[in-house]
Amino acid sequence: MPRSIAPHDRSMRGRHPLAAALTLAMIASLFATAFSLAVPTGQVRAASTPLATASVTPDTALMYADVNLDMTSNQWSRANELLSRIGMNGAVQRAMSSSNMSESDKAIADAVLGGEVAIVLEKFPETGNLNTSSLTSDVTNPSKLTSGVSPQGFALILAPSDLDKSYAAIQENLTKQADATGTTVEKTTYKGVEIDSVAPSTSGPAMSATPSMSGMASAEEASSGQAVAKVKDFIIFGAVPEDLHSIIDTANGDTPALAENDHFKNLQGELNQEFLAFGFVNGPATLASMQANDPQTVAELGTSNEQLFQSFSGFVVWADDPGLRVDTLAVSATGTPLPQMKTIDDTMAKKVSADSLVFTTSTELGQNPGLQALALTLAQGMLGTGMMTGATPEATPAAAVNPDQVFEQAAGVLGFNLKTDFLDQLTGNYAFALTVSNVFSGVPAINGIVVSDTKDEATITKTVSQIVTLLKSGVGSSATVSTKTVGGSQVTEFDLSSSGVPLKAQIGVVNGQFVIGIGDGLDEYVNGPAKPLADDANYQQVIGALPKDHTSVAYLNIQQLLPLIEGYMTTASASGMGSMMEATPSAEASPAAMLDQYKPLKGIGVVGFNKGEMVGSSMIIYIAK
Repeated sequence: MPRSIAPHDRSMRGRHPLAAALTLAMIASLFATAFSLAVPTGQVRAASTPLATASVTPDTALMYADVNLDMTSNQWSRANELLSRIGMNGAVQRAMSSSNMSESDKAIADAVLGGEVAIVLEKFPETGNLNTSSLTSDVTNPSKLTSGVSPQGFALILAPSDLDKSYAAIQENLTKQADATGTTVEKTTYKGVEIDSVAPSTSGPAMSATPSMSGMASAEEASSGQAVAKVKDFIIFGAVPEDLHSIIDTANGDTPALAENDHFKNLQGELNQEFLAFGFVNGPATLASMQANDPQTVAELGTSNEQLFQSFSGFVVWADDPGLRVDTLAVSATGTPLPQMKTIDDTMAKKVSADSLVFTTSTELGQNPGLQALALTLAQGMLGTGMMTGATPEATPAAAVNPDQVFEQAAGVLGFNLKTDFLDQLTGNYAFALTVSNVFSGVPAINGIVVSDTKDEATITKTVSQIVTLLKSGVGSSATVSTKTVGGSQVTEFDLSSSGVPLKAQIGVVNGQFVIGIGDGLDEYVNGPAKPLADDANYQQVIGALPKDHTSVAYLNIQQLLPLIEGYMTTASASGMGSMMEATPSAEASPAAMLDQYKPLKGIGVVGFNKGEMVGSSMIIYIAK
């Protein structure tokens, strides 16, 4: 348990080096946290993409994601058209061509394309380590997909265009892998369904699972084991035969199917019916499985993060005329409506520059679950407890941590309460904007602003004064500290130029708002930009393609990003690194010419919104015609 802070310990205020360092880290993290809008939601369209795999997925599944493999569908045609706008004509076809595949992969791809495949998480792994990159590669690499390589607790369900041809190719692939690892294909039967499996190899690492493209995996690559079966019109895969049992039970009618789950059907009906991928997350079941298999992680989530698991949510990835979209919707699993955020306007977008590379705005920054979790971690670090000290779970059980008590005790070191004196004061609207130019040529210019309305100006002003004291201690002689007047208020400025970093940062309270500025970002925000982001045609085009009544906005200006990439490529080429870039159309092509094809990429926009008792988000990668 965290130790108590005796009265005499309060003399450490402002002079504790760890306090200064951690406070500096937290202030820096505000920039990242402000740009991470973790809000679910969706958009309604109609059409029809089948979800046959949901009919054999148990309704107890924690997560389900179905991928459309029909390359002749309207969605894939639209996706190809979007790719053609940025010079990637036929990219999907080339990726699936025989020149890029082994004969084994090509045979499998020819058999399975035209159908669909689903990734199903049936239980939270006992290790607590979810490897999403391996799941992604299972979908994009045919030999991985069809060899059934998945961590235990996962299963793949394939609805191929040609069931018999696919199963024959997969069985041949499995036999080759067994021969390559010196094992044999074992046959077992579960409720009348025959399962072929290859046991884990004893000559490779216990958890390795990366078969080769040729299907002839090495002993090391095949060591995780594989299992495959054909049930009804589906081929199912897992790491071990037991991974397939619940799907066989569902196919036999012994277990209710996800397709009949009311929450699943309701969310599917509200989201776009044509898609490249569709997903469903059972929050309560995921939390229960995590508690059973990884209670330490659940204990460290905190109450605010646990609320994320008190909902059912669905998402779709789909191709639309303006660009690629990702929509999500979430509904409460408890009967109590999910917290509704306030609808916002473009007030903040009017106060930052049209040249902003990134911009985000919403409400209640201090209630952001990620920021609250970070604050608790920092508070525990102050007290020598938690993950930062390397303490073992047995020595400091996370379940025993009382956040309010930790924050109160850490206040004895910091001089203020991170939660009540800081986070709880960051209420109302907030925004984050960052402008970057000439990073790789000329004089770098980085301007940024984090600004938040506050609950009580006197409280936040006092807290900021204490933060400044800690920051002064943390930066030492590496920065010149001074004060300046902005908008009639005094702010503290840290000039890092003497350390070789051409950067100035300010922190303070201006017009009742908590502010952190970088470069000229604060002056620009207070005095008004020459051209506001809200009036920028690119911003209007991207955000205008999203739901109008929104509770949050996040925007990445790709038109501002491309010059940065060009500058990097020019510098890399001049320094001899250019030979490492193999994607050049020709040896003589300039960086500007190479990037010219991507000019239709206008930006990425995300908005959050309320929809009745649901909450949701809609994202677009805007690709102009």
